[in-house]
Amino acid sequence: MEFYNYPTGKVILSYALLGGPLGGFILVDLFKIFDLISPNSIVPSIPFQIDSITLIRGFFSLVILGIIVGMIPALLTGCAITKLRFFRKNLSSYFHVFAIRFLITVLFVFLINLVLSDFKLFNNPNLGTVIVMANSMILFGITGGLSSVIVGQFVLPKSYKF
Repeated sequence: MEFYNYPTGKVILSYALLGGPLGGFILVDLFKIFDLISPNSIVPSIPFQIDSITLIRGFFSLVILGIIVGMIPALLTGCAITKLRFFRKNLSSYFHVFAIRFLITVLFVFLINLVLSDFKLFNNPNLGTVIVMANSMILFGITGGLSSVIVGQFVLPKSYKF
């Protein structure tokens, strides 16, 4: 009988350290796409004509913000992926990795919104607050899902035949 050593530590550590900053870079790209599609949208506008110092500061701040905010969902995603022992087999395995990170990130953003509203979100909900919260949950969920697929492409082991 042959056993396979799944790289648990490598997967969890890589997701925890790379998932958040990569999600920050993807988020900036999504903001740029939204700005091109609808210049008058509520998404923060990022100017294309910026100097290099501002660009470097922005990237470093996104890396720091991604590490701080994105580390918890990325770490939980890495733990879930190693618990379920995902491999890079086919497109469905990438979809499962995306779905796990999407759901974890949506739940995490919901909890952050709940805490930031001092748990008053359910006392007096208005439609504007609910729409903004749902949009942020979906946007961050997609960002987290994309970053987990990219990290998984480099970190997850190839398919293993038993």
